[in-house]
Amino acid sequence: MRNAIAITVIVLLTLVTIAVFAEHTVRIEIGNWAKTQGYHVYDRTSRMRSRLLAIPGRLLHQVEVPHLRLDVKLKHMQRILGKRREALAAGLLETGSRDMVPGALTVGGRTVKVKLRLKGDWTDHLMGDKWSYRIEVRGDEHVFGMRRFSIQAPETRGYQGEPVYFRALQALGVVVPRYRFVEVTLNGTRIGRMALEEHVGRELLEHSERRDSAIVQFDESLVFHGVDDYRVAPIIVFEPGRLAKSPSLSAHRDTARALLHGFVRGTLRPSQVFRVDELAAYLAAAELFGSHHCLRWHNLRFYFDPVYGRLGPIGYDGNLHERQLPTTSVTDNEPIVRRMLADPLVREAFQKSLSNLCGSVLDGSFIAPLRELDRRLVRELQADYLMLDPMRWQGLVERARLRVDTNGGDAQTHRPHNRVAARHVPLHARAWLVTGDNHLTLELANALDKAVQVTGLVWRKRRGPSRDELSCGLRGSRLPLKLAPQRRHGATHVRSVQCDEPPGGQIDAFELVVETRLGNGTMRSTIAIPAPPVVTRPPVPSSTVAEQLRQHAFLSLDPDGVTLRVKTGDWLVDGSIIVPFGNKLSMTAGTRLQFAAHGALVAHGPVHISGEAGRPVDLGPADGIGWRGVAVLDPGVPVAWRHATVRNTTGVAFPGWQLTGGVSFIGADVILRNVTLDGSTAEDALNVVGGSFELNELRVMNTRSDAFDADFANGTVHKGEFTSIGGDAIDVSGSVVEVDGTRFDNVRDKALSIGERSSMRARGVHIGRAGTGAASKDGSLLELRDATIDAAEHFALAAYIKKPEFGVAEIRAERVRMGGSAVRAVAQLGSTIVIDGVAVVAQDLDVDALYASIMQKDVGR
Repeated sequence: MRNAIAITVIVLLTLVTIAVFAEHTVRIEIGNWAKTQGYHVYDRTSRMRSRLLAIPGRLLHQVEVPHLRLDVKLKHMQRILGKRREALAAGLLETGSRDMVPGALTVGGRTVKVKLRLKGDWTDHLMGDKWSYRIEVRGDEHVFGMRRFSIQAPETRGYQGEPVYFRALQALGVVVPRYRFVEVTLNGTRIGRMALEEHVGRELLEHSERRDSAIVQFDESLVFHGVDDYRVAPIIVFEPGRLAKSPSLSAHRDTARALLHGFVRGTLRPSQVFRVDELAAYLAAAELFGSHHCLRWHNLRFYFDPVYGRLGPIGYDGNLHERQLPTTSVTDNEPIVRRMLADPLVREAFQKSLSNLCGSVLDGSFIAPLRELDRRLVRELQADYLMLDPMRWQGLVERARLRVDTNGGDAQTHRPHNRVAARHVPLHARAWLVTGDNHLTLELANALDKAVQVTGLVWRKRRGPSRDELSCGLRGSRLPLKLAPQRRHGATHVRSVQCDEPPGGQIDAFELVVETRLGNGTMRSTIAIPAPPVVTRPPVPSSTVAEQLRQHAFLSLDPDGVTLRVKTGDWLVDGSIIVPFGNKLSMTAGTRLQFAAHGALVAHGPVHISGEAGRPVDLGPADGIGWRGVAVLDPGVPVAWRHATVRNTTGVAFPGWQLTGGVSFIGADVILRNVTLDGSTAEDALNVVGGSFELNELRVMNTRSDAFDADFANGTVHKGEFTSIGGDAIDVSGSVVEVDGTRFDNVRDKALSIGERSSMRARGVHIGRAGTGAASKDGSLLELRDATIDAAEHFALAAYIKKPEFGVAEIRAERVRMGGSAVRAVAQLGSTIVIDGVAVVAQDLDVDALYASIMQKDVGR
């Protein structure tokens, strides 16, 4: 080791001497080598000589990172090599599922089967020895909690800049993929330090404390062929096969596409499509860091938040090594961003977020943790990039100061993206087919900034040896159709015409070919694709104070102009009560609201209930059977309910938006005292998502499914009763919960269910009849003390893994009396149960079989 370092020092001294005294051409070659080692990426003030002299110390203090050993058979590597040659010849890599080849990946002594292919659009991902790969883990295995990820040369994403940028976005509440550096060996040959980046999917959302849902983007393939306009790009979804298998996920997919389509068409305002707070934070971070890559329309990814019924951004492609100058405003560069910021609500939130962010940069609080992360990551990379330096944060401070001085980022505008000459583009127009009652509508949009004519429409069979072609007639129009040039800004300009159906009305058996021509005679054709529905209203209902006062005679507005008050008495609610943004609803003792079956109470502000013992506020169905229930969304202040009864909820649901709870508190800090929930047929009688909760003397009874579900929320359950529960009594995910003195009886599934990296401390609880007394799963910890489990039909205690990406589970039990249970405790291999200091012997457990049989909520019904 000492000899190697000595030799290295001699070589470096020689290089320093050459760098100072050698001929100009030799010094250029040294400079080129230094660039491959990360020189001057983030610190252009550093001097070559000092960085060369620093290399021995960096060699002595290298940092270890996880080692990934990738093995691919020779015949499969030949396919990869062939694809690489093809991409280098074309200047562009185009891949699909058929390019996947099998392989094996070993990490931490564990080997998993994978599928992999080359990835990256441009050929910079294929240079040198560090090629970029998309990897998918097969079966139920995972790597670092991920099933789909990429490995790529760190320089393709700006070395340490990308994970630093992701950490900044994460601190602002934006969803980001996991990102880390690893050491990679391919078929026994060292590749070196690579960046591992999580691919979008379920695991990304769950790790970010979001519910599993659909993720959408604009089809980016067009931009690589010269069409730089999001308005004519198809909207595609990630993991379409997985989404199609689930009715709820399919509904999320359809709503997500419809929302983004509504934004493109201009039928929905940006604030009706996107989660304004998250979008504002995303845009503010991009403006602060000068990251224009992440704002390009083809780099945007959005997840559908089923709780809020909106789309949220996903961090991607920050590329801080290509950041813009401090005087350049990146949010003014992109047409799609200007369109978003044209909405006053988005603009206001953006300016507020940017102002707060700049303030935290100038006072140092925002930069400090990022600076420490930057230094650590540089040390991890210096094994391969000996001259890489940490970022210089003065540039970020300068951008922040400039944006504070210009009040929100109205810096100099720079527009580097030019439209491509029309003769080089692969299509002239985009076409959509809309199926209606007794007619078929063809919607056409020019993809260019010059006039286009539609010269022919042809139905062509999708399959078969002949692929017959038949002319498609128009109703009320004639060919050629003229399509006006597309305006650079604003919504998509669409021309709609009605056309004849294919022979026999067999739309699925045919595709419609649209033939187009430019004025210079250039011909193109495109296939019409099914259009998402054009929506004019967001899925989450909204209203105004005037509308609510007009619809509901029992409502009055307090002199403060904010509080809507329900008059004391019995009232029949026709339709739904919608509390507008900026308002609150108040109910007092002696109030009884009876809702029609389709009715609900949806509040975009706080709902306060102040009943009395013996005179609770009562919310129930007019027909005695069921009504949708209550949803309180981001109230902004704590919500308090005292002495209330909510009966026979079925779950808040509107077209395109469906919550799991009969009573749902979203992003709220809620205090419930002496509240009764009876007869709910919703998936959850009570659901708290985000925020915090205090549940005191809560009574839940006669539910078809779960009683109380906490998602990514922290709080306490004090006393109370859960009786005749059709699913789990208390089910928590990603939460920290304390349960004290609560009673459970006749619970079909689990009285306590702790999952997805949750922790629960429960003491003094009494569990009567239950399927399973308490279960900890998927990286969770249950501490159970001074408790009684009288009669668990299957297990008194269980610890196991349902989602492998979260890891093993644990239960620590002390002074727990377990009587009459079929099995006292069962721990899956890897998970642990310790009862009064004695570990339960773990065993092989088929969890899938458990959930298909004894833990299935509807078993026995």
